[in-house]
Amino acid sequence: MIKNRITKDLILQEGHSFQNANPIEVIDFIKTRKINYHIVSPADLKIFHTNKKLYLEIHAKKVLRYVIRRSFFEKLLMWYNISNYFMYKADIEVVVDILNNILKLINRTYVRITVEDNEALTITSPDYKDINDLEIIGNLSKDKIVKITRTDMFTKIDTNEIRTIYPKPNDTCGIGLSIFNSETGFHKFEVKLYLLRYICSNGSTINMDLLNEVIPHYKKDNLNRNIKTTIIKTLNSFNAKFDLIRQEFEKAPNLKASAEKMSEINKKIDYVLGYKKGNWFLREFISGLQDDKTIFDLFNFITDKAKKYEPNIRIKLEKLAGNIIFN
Repeated sequence: MIKNRITKDLILQEGHSFQNANPIEVIDFIKTRKINYHIVSPADLKIFHTNKKLYLEIHAKKVLRYVIRRSFFEKLLMWYNISNYFMYKADIEVVVDILNNILKLINRTYVRITVEDNEALTITSPDYKDINDLEIIGNLSKDKIVKITRTDMFTKIDTNEIRTIYPKPNDTCGIGLSIFNSETGFHKFEVKLYLLRYICSNGSTINMDLLNEVIPHYKKDNLNRNIKTTIIKTLNSFNAKFDLIRQEFEKAPNLKASAEKMSEINKKIDYVLGYKKGNWFLREFISGLQDDKTIFDLFNFITDKAKKYEPNIRIKLEKLAGNIIFN
């Protein structure tokens, strides 16, 4: 699936997106796409626009031009923490001027431009260390991978369930591994647990710091990484902490979703969806607070509504839901 980001003045290309897809379909795409790299000085880069699209121009031995994808656009903004929200509202001439000024300010001898299927996918620094999705998949038994969500910005690989818990009578949830990565610099390699509620297929990740195992993309210890060891460490931690996880989740149906808790969650949803979007997202739930809604109800409400969003937003909302119970 390809879905472009469109605003009043701007059309940003997006690559193939897979949501809870069959692993074979995703693997075939990764193997057949065309990837090129350009190691260049930031001074040799220029951005311009034509017909609402942004283009990257590389002044090498010959001039190369590529359509800019949303992932490249947002990764370039990350160099100086510039707001996506502002840039999507600004006139295209202002956007191009800011992007070219970011390129001028990059204090690196060279940067790496990644091109996928003849479109500019991302821009990374010399310190960036690759962890490829196929490398991760190769460290997992094929029969253990249930589904993969993948966009230009991140990959999430879900394994089969390894344990079950019962927050309420006749309400069963499975727990498995969610392995996150990004080949474009948006997400570290991270092994988490996911929780899937069978009755409605709502899901979330379990955000417990004691369980998170991480390999950074930008630090020297990335060079000594061991993907399989990182996965095994998470499994061992999970087995050791399983009773604690079960107890925390079983408390949720008995904890009231207070006004204070709703205010806190409202702000977090604002951060994910944009300014003042939290009230809109939660309005149906807030209107029923007098009915003694619980933390478990709030968890299910958020994970259910998250299904309607694109993968990049959905995963943030699901992480937020997991945080409500486990932190």
